[in-house]
Amino acid sequence: MENNTSINNSLLYLKINSENIYNIPDYRTPLYYESWIWEGDKSVLPFKWIDLINDSKINIPDIKNFSTLDEFLKKNYYKNSQFDEKSFLFITHRSQTAGCAYLDSNNVIKFLIVGKNHKNKQVEYSLISRAIKRAIEKNNGNLEFEIKADLALTNVESNVFETFGFN
Repeated sequence: MENNTSINNSLLYLKINSENIYNIPDYRTPLYYESWIWEGDKSVLPFKWIDLINDSKINIPDIKNFSTLDEFLKKNYYKNSQFDEKSFLFITHRSQTAGCAYLDSNNVIKFLIVGKNHKNKQVEYSLISRAIKRAIEKNNGNLEFEIKADLALTNVESNVFETFGFN
């Protein structure tokens, strides 16, 4: 997949089971970066996400139905009844959002976005690793499930997902 800013309706799949769970790469948050979830001062978090969207220049499907990015984020994520604060993942560098991802209630990575100045610094790998760990937590020890990655809202190359076994 080209490093896109357009819509791509493909899904990648990763089957988790007792045979492969220990072979999934574990990427730590890069040096001088910090990992966050949707916590703390929640009034600034939507703006962190919006800044990242603007920085990445990614095209958001269906954005024309909303007057602002914040309205889109509210309706589809943090004001949605199924929103899980622990599944909204941020990585920051010096208080600037370097990347974020969201794992929905169906174990789908709905978006994964990395700022242009933070690509190729392991941010994307760390976010995928954290999303997989969160899916394992959410499945309460059940080691037979599937994670999907929706490439419609990502600016990360598909080969990065393939490193983890997605196909």
